[in-house]
Amino acid sequence: MKKRKTKKKTRLQSHESESRNRAVRQPNWLLFAIAALGLIVTGVLLWGSFNQTVLPYCSTSSGCDVIQKSAWSQFLGVPLAAWGGLTYAVLLICSLDWLGQRASRKISVFIASAGFFISCYLTAVGYFYLHAFCQYCLISLVLIASIFIISLRDNRRRERRWFYFGGAAAIFVVLIMQSANGDKALFGSREDPELTALANHLSEQGFTFYGASWCNACQEQKKLVGGSSEYLPYVECSKYGQNGPSTTECQLQEIRNYPTWLINGRRFEYVLSVERLKGLSGFKYEQADPK
Repeated sequence: MKKRKTKKKTRLQSHESESRNRAVRQPNWLLFAIAALGLIVTGVLLWGSFNQTVLPYCSTSSGCDVIQKSAWSQFLGVPLAAWGGLTYAVLLICSLDWLGQRASRKISVFIASAGFFISCYLTAVGYFYLHAFCQYCLISLVLIASIFIISLRDNRRRERRWFYFGGAAAIFVVLIMQSANGDKALFGSREDPELTALANHLSEQGFTFYGASWCNACQEQKKLVGGSSEYLPYVECSKYGQNGPSTTECQLQEIRNYPTWLINGRRFEYVLSVERLKGLSGFKYEQADPK
């Protein structure tokens, strides 16, 4: 009798454990739906990036167009939309629990937290640096924020520590982005004495470099002189964003394209190489003799 009872108990326990595992391993359909929407949004952005075309419901001069054409639209040479699509694809797999319960929880918290903080950073870049917003990017921000909240709510304390790992990964990515796209690299693009002397010489000669913060060609012009770009005779024409009016000085000089160089009454509406700037200004570098 005791053996029969123990057999029944083990059968009941195994049956209960199996039913619990099945219940636990049920897909998170809410997370699945949000991740699927994220794939659609990033797919539209990726399509616009590859085809170099205006996105649906966006005009040529809209914020989406500005952000898509900016240097911030890529990371390590790959469109950000592709990275976003990969993020949502991994989260979709985690929602189906194909990787196992514990692994799916850890990965979802890690990816969601990293994606959320990076999206917040890129939104801040659009507002403060490019003076533009993209509705697709804002939709993606809402989606990744929702996944972030769901992942934190549904997971245990052990899995929540992966939130900190995701935050650390986001900081690392942000530093790389800022270093690659900022006017002054965080990782130390050192000033070249010759380029610094050239930039100061251009200012002394009355050269003027007109540009806009959202202009990719203007960023390329600055990168030619690296860390010495802050000494260039630069004038910002688009303080009020791409759709706002240009500054009074730029209107008086009839600046239509960026970058525009005014050199001794001559107008150059394209990026000038360092050698060309040296030739136009008559610059000759005299290196100081070491003592």
